[in-house]
Amino acid sequence: MSIFLIEGIAQAAQKAPSKKEKQWVDLGVEYLKAKKKGTTAKAFAEAKEIKYETFTKAMSRYASKIKLAHKVDELESKNPKKLSRQERQLVMINSFR
Repeated sequence: MSIFLIEGIAQAAQKAPSKKEKQWVDLGVEYLKAKKKGTTAKAFAEAKEIKYETFTKAMSRYASKIKLAHKVDELESKNPKKLSRQERQLVMINSFR
């Protein structure tokens, strides 16, 4: 019986699972959409139950990838025939990620 108690304590002492790059990029795109509506970074981080410092550090670390993913997200909603050659390449490359 004490074995189960020790395992329970060990599991509680573990850190919260860290987010992968893809998860941070998706969260960044979601933040950019919320930012257009007027949400602040601090309010967004608190709503997602993330420390503000961690959130801002991740947003700056993956800024270029977040911007790219946001642009691709906007391009996917457009008519494919009206996209430029460069925009079509961007959508195609992102589809493999």
